[in-house]
Amino acid sequence: MVVGAGAAGCVVARRLADRGLDVLVLEAGPAVPRPVPPDWLDGWRLPTLPDWAYVSEPAAGGERTTVRRGRLVGGTSWLTRFAVRGSPADFDAWAVGGLRGWAFHEVLPVFREIETDAEFGDQPWHGNTGRIPITRYPGLPRTVVHEAGLAAFDAVGIPAVEDHNRPGAVGFGPMPMSSHDGRRVTTADAYLGDRAATGRPELRADVLVAGVVLQGHRAVGVRLLDGTWIPAAHVVLSAGTYGSPAILMRSGVGPADHLTDIGIDVVHDLPGVGSNLADHPGVDLDTGWVGPGVRGPLLHSIATLRSSLADPDGPPDLMFWITDPDGEDGGFYLDPILLKPESRGTVRLRSANPIAAPVITLPGIRAERDLERL
Repeated sequence: MVVGAGAAGCVVARRLADRGLDVLVLEAGPAVPRPVPPDWLDGWRLPTLPDWAYVSEPAAGGERTTVRRGRLVGGTSWLTRFAVRGSPADFDAWAVGGLRGWAFHEVLPVFREIETDAEFGDQPWHGNTGRIPITRYPGLPRTVVHEAGLAAFDAVGIPAVEDHNRPGAVGFGPMPMSSHDGRRVTTADAYLGDRAATGRPELRADVLVAGVVLQGHRAVGVRLLDGTWIPAAHVVLSAGTYGSPAILMRSGVGPADHLTDIGIDVVHDLPGVGSNLADHPGVDLDTGWVGPGVRGPLLHSIATLRSSLADPDGPPDLMFWITDPDGEDGGFYLDPILLKPESRGTVRLRSANPIAAPVITLPGIRAERDLERL
């Protein structure tokens, strides 16, 4: 059983089914409507779709952040349209830290299996037969101000790179995008759609999982919002960054003091559940440029670099992001983003009620080293 038919859940379900297993996928949101709304398929911009409507706790200045998470089959892969990989050095560091199987040489075959890279599929670090299309749209022109931004990167000594997913690439270049001819491709399309092999997983939408049913320390199924128990030999939680820890905590697995405070019996005291929430915080810098915005294809470029605090031989810790000015705004922005922030946030339960949204405290730009990078 797989809980959550989002960016990860669809992939997990497909791979388990391909191994000959009977797989049931439970999704809290609705199925994808047919026909699919045109703005959902637009791979250039963010669509308006069913959402969990999560909002973070107030930051230091009192601001709350809307945390968009798709609540439907396909999940937040309906919002994702970029496909830039992490640095090999980061994967290797995870492996050294104890995450077995996560060294870069171990994950590279998976990256290759996932993708069909339109420009570099013949390179040994890329794939050309996978379900997710990757392209940088080299045949489409950037706007004049976008090109000026790229020239500015060059002028300050940041090198140009054609492929940001080449191992060790550091510099500026086009953003790899997970779309085809401007059409968004979700994991629901790629792994549960028409291209899926026989033995397609069974999918049930509009089913909210309240918690995992445990016998001792073994998961034996899930309990739904209406109290129904569905047995399973194995349970895989793929309910997302905020959904999975919430389900675990409602099941009695999590920080004992927090569970006790909200009246949940502790099955297993596991303080790490809902802790160490990491993100890549950034800021929007308005350059002051205002001009005609793009109504059609909206292209992006990124520049990765090492700050003065980074290891000169290590992974980049800063990224700058520029985008064609959108027709809805007409401004041109430069977005600096921390790739290796030291701040961390948390996910906690508001109550034992499965309908209640979790308490989300986002990581911020608070640590002294984070501030120095910016």
